[in-house]
Amino acid sequence: MESHNIEIKLRDARPGELEHVAKLLVAAYQEYEEFMPADRWDWYRSDMINIRSRMADSELIVAKVRNKIAGAVTLYPQGSNNGWARGLGRYSSVGSAPRL
Repeated sequence: MESHNIEIKLRDARPGELEHVAKLLVAAYQEYEEFMPADRWDWYRSDMINIRSRMADSELIVAKVRNKIAGAVTLYPQGSNNGWARGLGRYSSVGSAPRL
């Protein structure tokens, strides 16, 4: 079995990367569109790409592989005002690039 050492760097997303991350998330979730009613997919997609609306209560973390953004996660830290169970953190909008 061949071994591959791939370096993954995690860091906070930069403001200029938000549009790219939004496109990455849509690409990661696109396969589910066919299983959802069109109006529900449209709502879900709009919510997913509206990253700026979540920035006050969350952290957007990106994963870089070979100097390209390969994935992202929205993290709601413990105690944030996110409508989640009190005192618990959570994540949302996990996505990764289909291919690098």
